Amino acid sequence: SNIKAVVSTQSTGAGWGEAGYMRMSRERPSICRIADFAMFPVVDFTAGIITIRNKATGRYLSTYDTDGRDVRDNRGAADGWSYGSTWLYATDANYYNDALWKLVPLGDEKYLIEHLHTGRYLHADGESVRDNRGAEGGWTSPHTAELRTATTTTEPSGGLSSRATVVTFIENDYSGRYLFASGTAIWNKAASGGYGSVKIVAADANYYNLAYWKIDTKY
Repeated sequence: SNIKAVVSTQSTGAGWGEAGYMRMSRERPSICRIADFAMFPVVDFTAGIITIRNKATGRYLSTYDTDGRDVRDNRGAADGWSYGSTWLYATDANYYNDALWKLVPLGDEKYLIEHLHTGRYLHADGESVRDNRGAEGGWTSPHTAELRTATTTTEPSGGLSSRATVVTFIENDYSGRYLFASGTAIWNKAASGGYGSVKIVAADANYYNLAYWKIDTKY
């Protein structure tokens, strides 16, 4: 048929209409008075969602998790942070919305940083460096930043707030290490189409200002 129609579904079941769907003519005004009594929910699905970008390079704090399991209803099942580590990357775009995060306030300007898709927390290992910053001489140490199911030693601080945009360090509350990412600058460049290989690490100092992050709550 050449008649223009809107395809709709209803709650009767697959045994009604065309496997549970129906066609409503677009050439008749308000058929079944659908235009008079249409309703839709108003939900802000982006409330509290943030992006975190490296101030120097523009790269996004992101992750790539082939499993993608949501751990919110099963926290602590891994008995610590030894299970299911998922590396963090500094990507040139927000691929598949894997660069979306939420801040979980703990008080005293401390937060858990929770991945929107999986509920996993940002986690960084390594010994305390507050009294000896820069002693490691760079960011090639094996101290890594990952996503974990853990609920301990995952408390980054750094003056984050509900303001629209904040530029800050993201510091691990236990070790004092900074979230850090190298990689080439991607400001005003087209996306490469992939996550790349630039891993996030937990550095002992702000080398070349690569430990500054721009947190945007207006995403």
